[in-house]
Amino acid sequence: MLVVYPEPAKGAPTVLVRDRSDIHLDPIQRMSRSAQVRGQVVFRSTSMGVPSAIVRIDVDDDTVNVVADDFGWFTFTLDLSDGDHTIEITFEGSDLVDASWAKIESFNFVKGPVLLALDLPTEIADTETAIGLSFTTTTNDLPVPIEVEVYFGQAGKLRKVGSVRSNAEGAGSYAISSEFFPSPGRYRCELRFPGNQELDAALTNASTTISATSNLVLFTERANFALGEALVVEGRLSDGLGVAIPNAAIALEINSQHLSDSQTDKDGKFRFSVDTEELGSGSSTVQAIYTPNESWNSPGRSKPLTVVIGQRRAISIRSTLLAFAITTIALLTFVGLRTKPWKKWIKSKEPSDKETSDEREELPLSSGLTTARTKLGGALRRASEHGFSGTVLSSSTKRVIPGVEITFPSIPVGANVQPIQSNAEGCFESVSLAEGSYTVRLVATGFVREEFSISIPHRGEFTDTTVKLLPVKEKIFSMYKQAVQNLLPKAGLWGIWTPRQILDYARENQPSPSLSDLTDFVEETFFSQRTPGEELLEVAANKIKRLDSHP
Repeated sequence: MLVVYPEPAKGAPTVLVRDRSDIHLDPIQRMSRSAQVRGQVVFRSTSMGVPSAIVRIDVDDDTVNVVADDFGWFTFTLDLSDGDHTIEITFEGSDLVDASWAKIESFNFVKGPVLLALDLPTEIADTETAIGLSFTTTTNDLPVPIEVEVYFGQAGKLRKVGSVRSNAEGAGSYAISSEFFPSPGRYRCELRFPGNQELDAALTNASTTISATSNLVLFTERANFALGEALVVEGRLSDGLGVAIPNAAIALEINSQHLSDSQTDKDGKFRFSVDTEELGSGSSTVQAIYTPNESWNSPGRSKPLTVVIGQRRAISIRSTLLAFAITTIALLTFVGLRTKPWKKWIKSKEPSDKETSDEREELPLSSGLTTARTKLGGALRRASEHGFSGTVLSSSTKRVIPGVEITFPSIPVGANVQPIQSNAEGCFESVSLAEGSYTVRLVATGFVREEFSISIPHRGEFTDTTVKLLPVKEKIFSMYKQAVQNLLPKAGLWGIWTPRQILDYARENQPSPSLSDLTDFVEETFFSQRTPGEELLEVAANKIKRLDSHP
């Protein structure tokens, strides 16, 4: 077992990812003594309507709530008196989408309606010097040249950044300087037309995200260590402007295997200490991975470090003599307490049938069902237990897997058994199964499905079982190993060379588009923060077939 001593970390934060929303308003339809307002609440990412959205309309001092239809459309009619009126439409948001609002100021029956349409990039990098926006201004579907005010900032902190006039075709553009978005995050832009003697006031808004690029640096004081020493690696995480990112989740990988997690401190720094005794001699690749908590921060990976772990340092002569003296005293004491010690030397020593080796052999990850040990005498008693229970673990991390769907695709005739699911601790249980043979299937996102058979009743071997599921990432990486291991100049380089190094070496001998495509696929699947589905196994197999047929 690898022993890792990370810096103390706070509990992992809970991140709620919600889509953004917009309110699109049609021009107000004027009637004799009333006005009809029609609009739609949409998901910003897809422009599809938010079904059954609850919209609040505030008109002067009155408030009314309207429920949108299945496509997000809502309509309401206002009975208004002469003069100017303020109409504000608000969508409070939900668990799936955030809030949005629109406002119509100084609406007057005798004035013409103005429709503002704003086009704003949904996302830009924090290294950009400006945000370019464009807009159109129309009245009764005809272009109208008017001057609009531009407001920008984070929620609740909008400030005026300038004014711009649309041309004769009702089109205009404006550039918002980076001084108005000093840090990454979500920002809102508003265009406001205050109205005049002929035209109503109008307002429109849109949101954008300033995404932070990440700079993850990993370093160690030296590259060579001896067995028994602590391998200490440190690092720092900052954004594209060099500002530290605190309380960020950092994962440590050695030879592409995830080992531990920690968090950055207030200065963006982190530290890991690894026991080299468990790593063993040889070269190892160390890398840090950053998984952001905020949607506007970009994930990152440090450049891999190569460290070499050599043999154990020689023990000093003084320590050797002391150990020898202690051993001699213990041996003499042991001999003195025994009678006729020479009899031990009469017996000839039998040669050992076991061969020892210092070579470490990489074992494949195991998966499947491990039955429980029956209690003393259990094999002698009659099979009488009808339950099936256990814990589901990841074969790579040995961590429990919650939410695993456990079904019984094949059951005895007349039996009635319902699917079950592992709980937060990875445990599951199905009680009172009818007598017979069952096929059990376990399916979990990101893992290879597992199937096996159990017999009911049993003697306790199917109670408190352990089921290991193989991650899809590990399966794909294992398939990749079998496909490319023969390309290495030496078999011992597997686990030391990265897929990219293997590809570079192969290119020097013979260019291979199939190998390049396979390597890109493996890197994206294995090293990405996304969870791959089981369908990617077939994709990997097809790419390997192409590699075999077109090396």
